Amino acid sequence: MARSKDKHKDPAAGADMAEALRKLEEEIAGRRRTEELLRLSEERYRELVENASDVIYETDAQGYVRYVNPGTEKLVGYTSEEMVGRHYLEFLPPEHHKAQSRLFGIQYVKKIPTTNHETPVLTRDGRTIWLWQNVNLLMEGEAVTGFHVIARDVTDRKKAEEALRERENTLRTITASAHDAIIMIDDHGAITFWNEAAEQIFGWSRVEALGHDLHLLLAPGRHHEEYARAMEHFRATGQGEAVGRTLELSAIRKDGSEVPIELSLSAVQIAGAWHGVGIMRDITDRKKAEAERLELDRRLQQAQKLESLGILAGGIAHDFNNLLMGVLGNLDLSLLDLARGSRTRVFVEHLGFDPIPAADGAEGVHLFQRHAGEIVCVLLDLTMPKLDGIGAYQKMREVRTDIPVILSSGYSEQDLSGRFSNLGLAGFIQKPYTLSELKKKIEQALQEKSPA
Repeated sequence: MARSKDKHKDPAAGADMAEALRKLEEEIAGRRRTEELLRLSEERYRELVENASDVIYETDAQGYVRYVNPGTEKLVGYTSEEMVGRHYLEFLPPEHHKAQSRLFGIQYVKKIPTTNHETPVLTRDGRTIWLWQNVNLLMEGEAVTGFHVIARDVTDRKKAEEALRERENTLRTITASAHDAIIMIDDHGAITFWNEAAEQIFGWSRVEALGHDLHLLLAPGRHHEEYARAMEHFRATGQGEAVGRTLELSAIRKDGSEVPIELSLSAVQIAGAWHGVGIMRDITDRKKAEAERLELDRRLQQAQKLESLGILAGGIAHDFNNLLMGVLGNLDLSLLDLARGSRTRVFVEHLGFDPIPAADGAEGVHLFQRHAGEIVCVLLDLTMPKLDGIGAYQKMREVRTDIPVILSSGYSEQDLSGRFSNLGLAGFIQKPYTLSELKKKIEQALQEKSPA
């Protein structure tokens, strides 16, 4: 009989097989753990994406949308179904298509992993919002498969920036058109703003002035130490003798000449430091006008002194002429051998008129009102009791505007021309006067009244 073979395994080979199986089981378990971790990570990421308030979307390599998160739906107003499959440019204002295509195109061609830029987006209700985008390139090997975008709404920031630009443009326009110099300094006294008027007034261009110490550039040397001390106090407190006040000072132009200025200074705090804003006006013309006015006032006061002397002399002459009137009148009357009565009345009677005498201005007006239709000419004295000649004349004109009135006074016609030039008097006769002079004045008054 033949002996059967031994069918038991080699112990060494069995051990190797067991070790191999153990390692395989560990590898499988490790892969399962990795897959589970990856699954959990993907779930967490998806949960983050789905719950994120930021905009998250993906497109393919040609720009067609293949995913949008709920944050995108909420912000733009379109549902995921309405957006997926459409080209991303459909959600941008047409005027921005070219610029946005260029940005994505450069990233695609040059395979730039990540880019950042701002993009305007049209919402479902027609508004334009702005997104700041972080655009990541999706790759499989060397091939671009799409774009993954995380974006944030920056519309409010853009509006604030635009409002700031508008305010800056407005301020720039105002300061450029201002006739006064507008200058700003920092907390060390260095010039940080210098408008066009400052260039014109002081001669330094904006480029030349910026960065220079204001006081060294514009202040007369005799004031440098004083201004340096004041600047130290201003830097610490934002206060000073010039702050909040309007002062007249002197400044030095680029050519070395001195110019009088009016300064209004304000303090503003920027980033915790005190800055100064000064408005400076060239008051050269005003100072010149003030000097001229002072000289005119001086000359006027001198003239008034002389005028006072002249009035005093005129008053003496008036009284003296009244005395002379009596003397000359008596002389004429004696020559005419006239009867007793008023000298002026006798004069008028001699000229062929029937005079109506009055003791004062008030009585004269009363008599004129009674005989207005009969009277052809009135002779008034400037100085009369109760109502002077001008007052009487004005009241008579209320009754008859065509009545010729001759005014008589001891003052000269030249002295009184400024007071009575526009009253419409028929004539003026200075006392003392003679019969022939009175006759001539009455004839002239009546001739001017008579039609040609």
